[in-house]
Amino acid sequence: MKMWSKGALVAVGLFISVASWVMAEEPFDGQTQVWRGLFFTMKVDSLAMKPFGATVVGVREVAGLAFYDNGDVATVDAWLSFYREEEQSHYEGYALFRFGDGSTQTVSLEGCIGATGAETGEFSFVCGSGRFRGIVGNGRFESDGLSLAGDPFVHAQTTYRLLTD
Repeated sequence: MKMWSKGALVAVGLFISVASWVMAEEPFDGQTQVWRGLFFTMKVDSLAMKPFGATVVGVREVAGLAFYDNGDVATVDAWLSFYREEEQSHYEGYALFRFGDGSTQTVSLEGCIGATGAETGEFSFVCGSGRFRGIVGNGRFESDGLSLAGDPFVHAQTTYRLLTD
C-alpha cells in the first residue's frame, strides 16, 4: 500500500508540474510583423587595435525609421558596439522602436556587415510598453548592402507574443 501511495504522489506531482507548464504557455497570442528599415549612422567612435592587425573596435549610434506592412511607422534609435576584422564587422547592441501612439519595443540585437555592406542579424525583444507591454519573441533582418541600384532598406521579420494578465 505504501508503494502505491508514493507512486500516486509522484504521478500527481508530475501531472501538476506538466499541466502548470502547459497552462503558463497558453496565454500567448502569436503575431508576425514584417517591416523595412532605413537607418543612418549618427556617431561613431572607434579605436584601431594595432597589436591585432587590422582589427578595429568601437561604438556606433544609429537612427532611422521602420515601415511596417500593416501601416505602422516607428522611429528607431540604436546603440551598438562593434569590432571589425579585415572586411567584416560584427556588432551587438540595443534598439528602441517608438510608435505614434506612444507604444515602444526594445530589442537586443546581433549582426554582421560584409565588405559590400550586406547585413544579416537577429534580435530578441527585451521589453515593450503600451500595446506591446509584455512582448516576447525574436526576429531576423538582412539587407543587400550599398548597391545604388538595389533597395537600401534593411528587411526584417518578427515573431512575437504578448503576455496576458
